[in-house]
Amino acid sequence: MPGTDPSAATPPPLPDPSRPTRPTESSDLAEPAHPPELRRILGEARAAGFLGPGPVDTHLRHAEGFVAVCRRLWPDGPTPPVLLDLGSGGGLPGLVVATRWPEATLVLLDAQGRRTAFLSDAVRRLGLGTRVSVRQDRAEAAGRDPL
Repeated sequence: MPGTDPSAATPPPLPDPSRPTRPTESSDLAEPAHPPELRRILGEARAAGFLGPGPVDTHLRHAEGFVAVCRRLWPDGPTPPVLLDLGSGGGLPGLVVATRWPEATLVLLDAQGRRTAFLSDAVRRLGLGTRVSVRQDRAEAAGRDPL
């Protein structure tokens, strides 16, 4: 069509769905930085078979969703929240919640001794021992016994 700018008729390309997008304008939406020791620990958990398939970064992003939900369910109030990570495995989402929410107290519960030994060491390495405890038990048994 004469007199029409051809570049105006071409829509911008669609984003590639295989590449994650990162917000650039809001710091609330930006991907948080995780402590390097947490990344090392989760890498070790992955190598030990305690995490599901996929890169550690994918697991971290998923765990951040738990942080957001927990903060919405328990807004800042007079008493800090006490949370239970049932079937903690390699520490997700519990270790991420604990590092991102310093007011919270957490119990990481898993039935497997190998996993709870790993989690106890992770809690020690991250310096979370004053507010994160690890318990080896089955959920059915732990549910009958006050934590």
